[in-house]
Formats: sequence, structure tokens, C-alpha cells
Amino acid sequence: MIRYFYNINLFKKLLIYFILVFIIPVIVVGGISVYLSIKTTSDSAIQFSLATLEQVKIRIETLFEDARTVALQTASDANIQNTLRKPLEKDLSKKYALDLSMDTYLNFDSTYRNNIYAYYIIGTNFAKYKSAYNSVLPGDLTQTDWYIRVISSDEPVWFSSHVDSFAVQTSGQSFISYAASIKDRASSNKLGVVLVDIELEKLNKILLDSFGNTGRVLIVDSNNSIVSSSAVLTDLETETALKALSLPQQDITEPYILDSGNSIILSKQLSTNNWKIIGVLPSRDLLKNNIISIYLLIIVVVIISFISFFLSIIFAASITKPINNIMSLMKKVESGNLDVQMDILYNDEIGQLSKSFNKMIIQVKELMNKVYEEQKKLRRYELRALQAQINPHFLYNTLDSVVWLARMKQNEQIVDIVNAMTRLFRISLSKGKDIIPISEEIDHVLNYLTIQKFRYKSKFEYIIDIPESINNYKTPKLILQPLVENAIYHGVKLKREVGKITIRAYNEQTTIVFEVEDTGKGMESKTVEAIQKALNSNEQTEVPMYGIKNVHERIQIFFGKQYGLTFKSTYGVGTIARVIIPKYMGEEINAKNNSN
Repeated sequence: MIRYFYNINLFKKLLIYFILVFIIPVIVVGGISVYLSIKTTSDSAIQFSLATLEQVKIRIETLFEDARTVALQTASDANIQNTLRKPLEKDLSKKYALDLSMDTYLNFDSTYRNNIYAYYIIGTNFAKYKSAYNSVLPGDLTQTDWYIRVISSDEPVWFSSHVDSFAVQTSGQSFISYAASIKDRASSNKLGVVLVDIELEKLNKILLDSFGNTGRVLIVDSNNSIVSSSAVLTDLETETALKALSLPQQDITEPYILDSGNSIILSKQLSTNNWKIIGVLPSRDLLKNNIISIYLLIIVVVIISFISFFLSIIFAASITKPINNIMSLMKKVESGNLDVQMDILYNDEIGQLSKSFNKMIIQVKELMNKVYEEQKKLRRYELRALQAQINPHFLYNTLDSVVWLARMKQNEQIVDIVNAMTRLFRISLSKGKDIIPISEEIDHVLNYLTIQKFRYKSKFEYIIDIPESINNYKTPKLILQPLVENAIYHGVKLKREVGKITIRAYNEQTTIVFEVEDTGKGMESKTVEAIQKALNSNEQTEVPMYGIKNVHERIQIFFGKQYGLTFKSTYGVGTIARVIIPKYMGEEINAKNNSN
């Protein structure tokens, strides 16, 4: 399979690369994003529901604990125990007075207990006392089922929801009740029963306030009977609740999903009476707030995948053919044959590279044939020829890098380096002009740095700090690139650590100052003095300075002897090349005339 892959044509390879690099990651990342979005939303909703259910549990246990506290305090009250030890008063007036006194006592106490409806005392001596204003039910309450159940038990008894009170007359209200026997603290005999009523409406309100219309919340007793719910249950919700009742009695700390997958069940156990709070949450409610975002994310992933696929086909086709043509010509150039011309089939970056390459080959050949004659011409034209000359070694290395990138299928980097080289050549030509805007000169340096940065990768970093206010002033072209080249080859390249090249400019009153600073090897003071002396006196020096001398003399030809190039350097620290030119916005001919 590997051999087959490497033998297929470049178009198919590029298409496979595009699919592997772009489309599959988009689909994978999109799918993971959708999954994580759904899972995160669901988990957050479940955790929020569990926390809400815990708050409901605390509120209900507080309510039930109030009922238990009332019963405990009442059962141990000395006044009540003394009253229940005595036989029931036979004198009606005294009995009425005692009943009124006890009812008033209980009623006063109940005013501080907002969580309960009322509580009652039914004695074995047939006494009946109440904290409510309701009338006590007639008859012998000690013979009722609920009383017998409580008086016969050593533990308190919780009664699930029931209509009307067991002890007083009510008008169809629903209650849950807590009852405990009253034991004589002196003899341990049972003196009667205390019964506490809690309105079911209070439980319903707690459930409704906590969850609203999101799902259903139930309270079930120890017999798995529904005590209270946040709303009237549908058949499906009733079925769901019944399934929940069959779960183990302990809390469900992890969500339990029914077989249908449409509901999630959460549960909390009440510590006061072993009743349970059960939350039944429809799965759709957990995602409804984010469902539009999830659908939108899916649509975006699908659209991007299709677009990426079609663009991959287009890009692969547009790159394959011109690269094959360029590679064949580059091999001829590598062998030293300059009698080649590229066929320009496209007007993109590769087409621009072909045009610049053809012009470059013609200029190089012409310059090589006319070097002797150009030396005899005037100094200005000699400098112009030197300025237009292209460095074949730089071009060779750059084109060799493009060939390497093409073989490695680094298409985006091919575009970047070709684009930079195209702009580099275009500014170098400048339609025959020697004076260009500063913005073009900076662009030329930036393109040169882009190419060199690719070649030397992590060998150096660069910073360009040029104020926009000088962009429209004019300068002799190609005055910064030789300085940057020196900073690379004679500066940062000679040091092991990563160097830095800084290109800055200052907008002064009548002049513009450029500085090219590097953190390279630097020069000794005697070398700097020799260079500066050679620049100012046209004397020869042992230090190679063809490029900087060219820059210095061209500036003085156009603008005069008061302008030009100076150096400042510290050995082992770095070098600063400083260029001073006047603020000039006129035409080239005027600059030359002014110089003359």
C-alpha cells in the first residue's frame, strides 16, 4: 500500500493529503465537539438537578423534624403528663375549663410553629386536647385504627397523605401526620398519643418551587405509595414513577436511565422516616436550552467538510501542473544552463514567479556580458547596474528551497516564499525607477527577510518598527536590504544563539533616519573606523564592504555628501548601521538635478 501510494500521481496525493489534513480533522473535531456539548449540557443539568433535589430534601427534612420536635416536646411536657395521669373530670364545668386551658396552652405554643397545621393529644383517660380552633371529632378516638396502631408501637408512626384530620373536623384538606405515644416519665406507662398534622399543600409547594415545570418530583412513603408530587402525573409519568419505586432504597448518586432512554431518574432518601424523594426528568428537557446550538454546530461541520473537499480538488489541480513545469526548468538552472524560459500559463503567484524568473535570467545574462563596458560608464550608471544585479546564489538557494518544498508538498509555504520572491523582484525592478516610496523599500526588506527566515529558520528573529508617517517619502531603492544581508551573514549567523535583527526609523525635522541593528558578532573599534574612513574617502580597505559602499555612494549621488551611512559596533554585542536621507517627495530627475 505504501509503494502504491508513492507511485500514484501528485494530484491524487495532494487530494489524499487535503482529506487527511483538513476534512477528517474537521469531522473528528466537529463530532467530538457535538458529543462534548451534549454530554456537558446533560451532565450540568443532572448535577444541577441533584443539587436541587438535595435542597428539597433538606427543606422537607426540616419540615418533618419540626413535627417530630413538637411531638417530643409535647409528650415530655410535665403539665400535659400531670393532666393525662388524672381521670377525666366528671364535672362538666370543670372539664370544660380544663379543656379550654389545655387548648389555649397548645394553641399559644403552635403560634411559633409555622411549618405544622396543628397537633392534638388523645389520652388513655379519653381526654382530647388540640392546638387548632377546629372542633374535635366526636366519639371514642382511642378505638380508631390509627390510635391503636400508634399506642401499640414503641416507635413513632408516619401516616402518608390522607384527606381530613384524624382528630378534628376539617373541610377536605389533605395532610400527612406524625404520631407518637406519650409515656409517663414516672412509671413508663402510656398516657396517650400526640398527633401532628402537616398540610400536604406545604410539601407540594416545596416541590413546585424547586423544579417548576421541569420534570416531575415525587415523595413516596415506605410502602412505595405516592405521598406528594409537583404536578398531576400522566400515565407515562406514573409508569416511570412505578419503575423508580422498584429501585434500591439507597440514594441514586449516579443518574438512572430507563430502558426507553427518554427519562432520567434521580433519588434522595429522607433520614427522618425512610421516605424517598424521586425526580423524573425527561431527557429532552436537559438539552432543550442548547439544542439549537448543537444543531447549528452539526450543520457547520457538514458544510465545512463539503467545502473543504471541493476546495481540495481545486487546489490539488491548480498546484500540480505548474509545479511540474517549474521543477523541470529549475533542474536546468541547477546545472548552470541560463538559456531557459518559463511558459507563463497562470497569473497567480507561480505565474508571477515565472515572469520574474524570466526577467531575472535576461538581466543576469546581460549584466554578465556587459560588466567590462559598465565599468567604463559614469559612476551613476555603474551603480544603477550594480543595483539591478541579482544575486544568483541567493536566487539559487531560494529556488532550491521552493523545489524542496514542492517535493515535501508544503503548499502554503510554497505560496508564501513565491509570493515574497515575486514582490522582491517586482520592487527590485520598480519599472526602471531608482527612487521609490519608503513603503516599497520596507516591503522589499520584509520579503527578503521572509525568504531568509525560511532558509535559516530559528537562527534569527526580526522586528520592523517603521512609523506610518514616513511611508510616502522617497528613498533610493535597495538601501536597506544590503544592510540586512550584512546583519545576517556577518552578524547573527556567526553566533550560536538565536540572534535578533531590528529595523527602525525616526521621523526627524528635516531628515529620516533608518537603523539596522543586529545582536551578532559585532566588530572591533579599529574595524569600524576603517570602514567609516573608506566610506568617506573612497579608499580601499581589507574589510569586505562592496554592498554598504554601494548604498553609501548611491545615497550621496542622489542627495549630497551630507547624507549617507555610518556604523556603530561593539565586539561580541552587535552592530548598528545608521542611514540618513532627507525628507523628499519629488521625482527622481529632480533628486539627481539637486545632487548635481
